[in-house]
Amino acid sequence: LGLGAGDLLYWPTTDYTTTEVARRLRHVPLTGSFRDRYAYDNILYSVAQLVVEQAGGQSFESFLRTRIFAPLGMDAVRHNSDALRPGDNVATGYALADFKDLQPAPRLSWHNASGAGGLYASAYDMAKWMRLQLAGGAYRDAAGREQRMFEEKTQQQMWSVITPITVPQPPVPELLAAKPNYIGYGQGWTLSDYRGNKLVWHTGGWPGMVSRLTLLPERKLGVVVLTNAELGGAFNAITLRVLDAYLDAPKTDWNAAYGAALAKSRKNADDSWAKHEAARAKRSQPSLPLTDYAGAWRDIWYGDVSIARQGDLLRMRFSRTNSLVGTLTHWQHDTFIVRWDERWLNADAFVTFSLDADGKPREARMKAVSPNTDFSFDFQDLVLKPVR
Repeated sequence: LGLGAGDLLYWPTTDYTTTEVARRLRHVPLTGSFRDRYAYDNILYSVAQLVVEQAGGQSFESFLRTRIFAPLGMDAVRHNSDALRPGDNVATGYALADFKDLQPAPRLSWHNASGAGGLYASAYDMAKWMRLQLAGGAYRDAAGREQRMFEEKTQQQMWSVITPITVPQPPVPELLAAKPNYIGYGQGWTLSDYRGNKLVWHTGGWPGMVSRLTLLPERKLGVVVLTNAELGGAFNAITLRVLDAYLDAPKTDWNAAYGAALAKSRKNADDSWAKHEAARAKRSQPSLPLTDYAGAWRDIWYGDVSIARQGDLLRMRFSRTNSLVGTLTHWQHDTFIVRWDERWLNADAFVTFSLDADGKPREARMKAVSPNTDFSFDFQDLVLKPVR
């Protein structure tokens, strides 16, 4: 599977069940052979969730609560946004609508892929989880007796590289000091090194929120950074500053380093848009009247998408995703841009129609306009066909 393949089945929130998400996964196109490359994919965690439910004979929420949260005393953790209770002291996430205007992000739910994420937890409760990991699966129960949640050999397996990852070149020179010697993915953990120390870590993303949990097993050190904005550079800068303090490393201005990386990322996005503008045939017209593009469309793995004529405009609606509703504006030839009503998505996309020999629309393909659009908007894997 490619990066983020199938994520549109649950992201943004859809009305599919977890079982339906897993069953539809069989139709998602493959981009490589078995384990020939690394590509992060959330949806396989929802498949693992179903395995846990089948083997454990209970819901995933019940499994987490009885097997992990209760024994560790993580009493304030909520399984998803729809499990929040009145009075919960919960943060509001903020997103940059159109990549520039900060606004509150809606509180969405991954009810059909909760194996991939969605827990609401405090730094206090996450510290209990990190202590368990640093102790190799051992913990003390409420009575002070030592217990074991998993065996040390199990942790060794989780913390061993299964899929090697090519070490990326830092986007800016300021980040060279953070470049690892190796990086790979184990069983649910990213594995790398920092200043001669093994790192075991993972990041998380959510509307208006991103996070990072990092362990240095040899130092018995754990760091978790939870943010209510969508800037990964923030949790990286804070994490490395803490690690440097404990490792007695040279002082580095990580804020400035990741700020430079963010500036370069934004410039790359601006350059990408400028190239699109330069290549655009502005005087071109659609091959067909707008009404001929309207109708019911279907992708084999996502499902139905409708395009409707409204006055001089076309409106696109993803049938199972309430957030994916937007207006199609002509770009050039038979390519349009869909601009979603909910601007915090930052996921506007090109929609290109292909015609058959009789001049009728036979297919529509999509691609995110900005290179900074989150990879979970896997529009590029859709092949929309008209429903006759």
